[in-house]
Amino acid sequence: MIKSVFVIFLIASSLQLVAQGNYQTGIIVTNSGDTLDGLIEYKRWDRSPGRISFKTSSESKVYAPLDIKAFMVANETYVSAIVDVDISPFKIGELDGVSQPIFSKDTVFLQSLIEGERSLLYLKDESGKNHFYIYDEGSYVSLVYKQYTIVTKTSSKALKENTAYKGVLALYLKDVPDMQRKLANTRYNTPSLTKLFEYYYEQSSSAMKYSNKRQEGRFEFGISTGASLATLNFSGTQDYLTALDFEPSINPVFGFFCNMKLLRSNGWRITNDFFYSAINFTDEKFVESIPDYTASVSFKIDYLKTAHMLQVNLLKKRSLYAAAGFATGFALAQSSQTMITYTTGTKSVQDLDPKKFDFGYVGGLGFHASRWNLEARYEYSATGLTNLVGQNSKVSRIFVFVKYRISK
Repeated sequence: MIKSVFVIFLIASSLQLVAQGNYQTGIIVTNSGDTLDGLIEYKRWDRSPGRISFKTSSESKVYAPLDIKAFMVANETYVSAIVDVDISPFKIGELDGVSQPIFSKDTVFLQSLIEGERSLLYLKDESGKNHFYIYDEGSYVSLVYKQYTIVTKTSSKALKENTAYKGVLALYLKDVPDMQRKLANTRYNTPSLTKLFEYYYEQSSSAMKYSNKRQEGRFEFGISTGASLATLNFSGTQDYLTALDFEPSINPVFGFFCNMKLLRSNGWRITNDFFYSAINFTDEKFVESIPDYTASVSFKIDYLKTAHMLQVNLLKKRSLYAAAGFATGFALAQSSQTMITYTTGTKSVQDLDPKKFDFGYVGGLGFHASRWNLEARYEYSATGLTNLVGQNSKVSRIFVFVKYRISK
């Protein structure tokens, strides 16, 4: 059954690949200044695109930055530019001891974040490094930020920052008197720099023509409730357990969730659920043995459970989704009773020794409708239920959740 979890995920991924080729209405601006209407393949680029596919009713072409001046699609604007790109190492484990950036000329598509008399543009290169630019007197100026290391007096390494971008922005946005104060808390990232430029336009007489807050992710919070159906089967050396035939355990579930929406990925999410769940099994059976006996077993375990999954949309309207990942369970309370009564009248009490931690694999399907979700899941426990030597326990659960998103 573990494989079935991943089959769901593979089907979802395959359907997502089939759904690629997302052409949306767009515009390109040619090098001669003409504008052409058509369809642009919109890929919700995480890294800045190196080329785009554009088609009209009569033809289809691929354009690189040298081929056009700009293009617009899905409320995003990109302009072609020859810029200095800092190719210095930026990952913590690879930093050097040089404070100045190493520039290389490149022709790229820059995404416009703020457009007006004072403009902010963005590039994310193939390595995942972020670069920001301003447009000043007909050219694109790099906003320099670099992390580097120095050797301290104790011969250890310390991290330092070259924040030259703050000095450039102080001159570029000098029309607003308290810009120095704002710059002191401005970090080299999209939300912080965008907020700085928006403040500039709020305080100056200039009008902002265009704004696009390139959000990389957004958290969603909500509550959930529903029910679980759990099944249990024992296999191993203890006949008093393997002979039992437990009825499914049906119990309520309730909790909350915190999801991170990956906005550059067609609405995919990393979902995190935290909820109460329980299992409650009871059975009694006569076992033919030497001597014969009757086994009576009952136990209940209350869990604090978590589930962490990647949620993938299956339809363009993002109403149907599949998800797969892993789940954990922490036993909040345990109660069990195992009694063996022999035909001779002798009684024996056995210890079930249930585990306090549970780990499993989970997958499911769900449906979005405004702030509501209806979701069905299957969970298979990889750890089992008991610590008894030579005894295996197969626990599987089916959940049905109704979820309500509180955050907008």
